[in-house]
Amino acid sequence: MEAINIFLKKEQESKLFQRKLFGICYWEYIRPVVSCETNSTISQTSEMFSKTKFSFSKYALRLKNFKDYFLKKKDYDILVVAQPRRVKTKKGYRSNIVDYYIDYLKEDYKVKAIEEPTYCSLGVSNNAHEFPLYTEDIYLTDIHELMHIIRKRIYKIIHPIKYKKILKEYEEVHTILNSWYKKGHPIVNFKEFFIDSIIRLDKDWYYVKRIIRKINPKAVMLYYMPGIFKQMIIHECNLQNIPTIEIQHGTITKIDPLVNHTYDMATIHNDNQYIFSFGDLQVNHYALTIKDEKKVIPVGFPFFEEKIKELSKSRTKRKKEILIVSQSTIGDAISKWTAELADLIKDTDYHITFKYHPSEIPKNYECLKKDNITEIKTEKTIYDLQKEAEIQIGSYSTSLYEGFALKVPTLVIESMFGSIETVDILKDIKKGAYFIDKPEDVLKYLGRHDITPLDKDIEKIWKMNSKENIKKEIKKIIGG
Repeated sequence: MEAINIFLKKEQESKLFQRKLFGICYWEYIRPVVSCETNSTISQTSEMFSKTKFSFSKYALRLKNFKDYFLKKKDYDILVVAQPRRVKTKKGYRSNIVDYYIDYLKEDYKVKAIEEPTYCSLGVSNNAHEFPLYTEDIYLTDIHELMHIIRKRIYKIIHPIKYKKILKEYEEVHTILNSWYKKGHPIVNFKEFFIDSIIRLDKDWYYVKRIIRKINPKAVMLYYMPGIFKQMIIHECNLQNIPTIEIQHGTITKIDPLVNHTYDMATIHNDNQYIFSFGDLQVNHYALTIKDEKKVIPVGFPFFEEKIKELSKSRTKRKKEILIVSQSTIGDAISKWTAELADLIKDTDYHITFKYHPSEIPKNYECLKKDNITEIKTEKTIYDLQKEAEIQIGSYSTSLYEGFALKVPTLVIESMFGSIETVDILKDIKKGAYFIDKPEDVLKYLGRHDITPLDKDIEKIWKMNSKENIKKEIKKIIGG
């Protein structure tokens, strides 16, 4: 936490929010990603946004979806900004977040979705989108993004003076940021992201305004990732007094850059008016950038609510299985921790399953190559694993709360990066959630039948009846 706390304090003292290029105060747009990269570098934790190998196929357009690459002028009640992270279903690749909202709301409203390709939305897939798409009425921004790639290549030729200013500004900000930390610290570099972001801010405003003008929404809902495009949409909506609603993507923490937390709310202009959360305890209000905390509204998580009902019909006997729930930022640390645990239980009947987070799938951890550890990337869902697990262990992840709701006893590694908010959320839970430090601490929880989570505690974390809640709250915001 020290690295991120220094970042949040010093960005104010250094007046980075006031810095301008081409008339634009750019820091608010780049700081979510820069804060994450800074925290990872200084804290020497795993990077949050893993990279995939270059692939030409990622940039190919799909002829079957050709009409989706063009946006016609047509009024809609709600614009939903999606993120290309989807799972395969019989009806196509579906977003576990966005498509439930769309299905519910299109019963009463006209709804349009928009989705960037993975290569510009911090995705880790080697496909631009997962086809066939479940979402029907959708605009894919790939053609614009391909044009942006070309434009970026020739920018310094067409605008040499501007390009020199961008490089000069980067060097100044790069020096300022690295001066915040102790001498000899790892150097934080974000040059490529900085250049790309400034070119977008210089050239994409007309494009963003045109999208809003063509769709003319009464409200915009966002599955939020810290990309420049989505922040530009929020900014434009705020200028036009169009309500923006962030759909909770995961447990919101103090170190989560996706929420754009800052110490001084007056410096933020790209803030959403509403946040639809999973439940009362699933959002730490002190970690939010929202000016009216009463507009953080618990509505539930439709996908998970459906999954609970489905899994409750098929009870599976728990095995002597220990499930480790990883995250991209703690992958190196928790894999070593897991390897130590594996050595401790090697003479027992217990087995460990290590579940990779979707954003760390390109990674591999050599320390996990042991007979009593199975590594899972995409071979099984987290729910399949939780259904069989006797116990689950992690630091921070929405999956920990999902497992808790599935009545899997949950151990939180209190000494590991990211656990501070998990501890804060679960600290008043009387049964089923426990805080540990070393691998040895796990041993006293194995084989116990008195640590199963209680229904009354599950209800504090997850709001039920999500469909009714979502429709009711949307009606309050836009009418209908």
